[in-house]
Amino acid sequence: MIYARIVCKPFRIKNIPENYIENLCYEEVLGLGYHPETYKAKRRALLSGLPRIAIDAGFESMSDVETVRQSLRTGEQGDGKIFVIPIDRVIEF
Repeated sequence: MIYARIVCKPFRIKNIPENYIENLCYEEVLGLGYHPETYKAKRRALLSGLPRIAIDAGFESMSDVETVRQSLRTGEQGDGKIFVIPIDRVIEF
């Protein structure tokens, strides 16, 4: 099993395939990134933060993670990041 923390733009969450929706837990976060094309944009992004959604999910394989990545990708800078951690076992309580 694979645990993934996905940080993406809020409007992209509706593009995730329906069969993965039931396993997701998400929260609203602020991303403190910057856009190198202009100084003003860089300063504004660092000071105010960019709205993002952080999604926590468990996946059976890397192909499932790749499917979700492709559904969230726009091809522009600032799409987001996926942090992947392998899990040996899960304990339910």
